[in-house]
Amino acid sequence: MLLMANIWLCWPLVKANSRYFYHEDDAHHFNRVVEMSQRGDLNPHYFNKPSLHFYLRMPVVYASAAWEELHGRLGSLSEVRTRSPFGLATYALSASHPALLVWNRLESVVWNALLSVLVFNILRAGGIPLWAALTGAAITSLSPEALRNSYIIGVDTLMAMMCLTCSMYALRAIDSYTRGKLVVTGVIAGLSCAAKYNAGPIILVPYTVWLLRDKHTTSLLLVSIGIALGFLLGAPYSLVSPQDFWSGLSYEIWHYGVAGHEEHSAQPGLGQTWFYMRWLASDGIGLIASSLLLPGLYALYRANRSKALVLMIFPAAYALLMIMQKANFTRNMVVMIPYASIAAAYGLSLLASRIRPVVLRRFFIATTIFLMLCVLWRRCDASVLQLQLARESRDEVSEWLGSSRQLRSDVAVAGQLQLSFSALARPGIDSFDVNSASLPTLIQAG
Repeated sequence: MLLMANIWLCWPLVKANSRYFYHEDDAHHFNRVVEMSQRGDLNPHYFNKPSLHFYLRMPVVYASAAWEELHGRLGSLSEVRTRSPFGLATYALSASHPALLVWNRLESVVWNALLSVLVFNILRAGGIPLWAALTGAAITSLSPEALRNSYIIGVDTLMAMMCLTCSMYALRAIDSYTRGKLVVTGVIAGLSCAAKYNAGPIILVPYTVWLLRDKHTTSLLLVSIGIALGFLLGAPYSLVSPQDFWSGLSYEIWHYGVAGHEEHSAQPGLGQTWFYMRWLASDGIGLIASSLLLPGLYALYRANRSKALVLMIFPAAYALLMIMQKANFTRNMVVMIPYASIAAAYGLSLLASRIRPVVLRRFFIATTIFLMLCVLWRRCDASVLQLQLARESRDEVSEWLGSSRQLRSDVAVAGQLQLSFSALARPGIDSFDVNSASLPTLIQAG
């Protein structure tokens, strides 16, 4: 039910973004994975991001292409166009076959929906009441930041899902420890790093389990091998092309820590701390849920110190890592949302338990949940409506071109407008580069 509710919530965003790309990574990642699928090549030839993300999308590309072929809308996968001389780094910013894009966006939505499911399972396993577990899942689902990134073909939602899975499995290892569970936790941690380099602090989770439940040297060696194995399963070509891997990793370290990014930078330390605190209270989980974090952390610690350490060591280390960077893309903090939602649910449950009269307790719970979710819903609803009601000028130009053919004249369209491939394929329509073509040249060309 949680999974379907999340997909329903995000569907308008998928539908509204089925023809064009509005984010750099969105266009690049989709077109790159299509090209890898066309070539049947598992080498991404790109190491600024690990490759697990591409591998998980390739089956969806094949399945969506097969579906389109079955219904006669696609001859073969090779027909899908991914390049444009006017695109960003020559990657097209419009989709030649929107159905393939929709399928890939739905895969992102499923990963996002799994965050709420994992939050619910972690809370229930921790002994939290059903209403509090559902509240934690709802906070995750209605987070404006998570919603805005839910349909994007990027690595952040996948990283969040993998890290939360690692934390959940580590909690199970704490409950009933075996060396096999420790190794599996390490493998999942390695896979998390293969989703995005920023997930590096997740390796603290299996090591914490080892420290709390084992402490044998053999187990330490095994969990270390598990982490390395998980990373290499998701990014095997980092071993085949170590120089390219190191170059890509070094660039990301430089980009985040030294160079920063225009309009997405702040002073490391206090500057970044203040920036992320404001983000958490607004587009993260909202002000009311944020106010429950401290009592939630206290409740976690009081309930089970070992589990509290295992669950919160990653978000604490990750927050410290991000605070020390210069760049501050808020999409990097999607991974923090489910952990903050868990702490907020614990906090609400703790405060409610302190209210003795049953009537007052129920009133407090209902009022807090209602206000908390209403604030989040308003921000989410505004984001969805903004995308649904926005007028796409490229569609309007395409419609005009389709309705104006009675002019019987050739039409020159600036390639930088990034019109759809179907619009530019119409007879009598040519594209040109506004940076190189002159008016006399265009006139001579008719």
